Amino acid sequence: MKTYIPAQIYLYDYKSLFVRASVTIAISIIVYSALFGITW
Repeated sequence: MKTYIPAQIYLYDYKSLFVRASVTIAISIIVYSALFGITW
């Protein structure tokens, strides 16, 4: 018998990963723009 992980968990995992990546990118952009603004 094969043990398989339901698709829901995979989707949830991908969703969580995507949200985390988006938040990280948003924070990095904010920090970069803040530094850029300070430089100017």
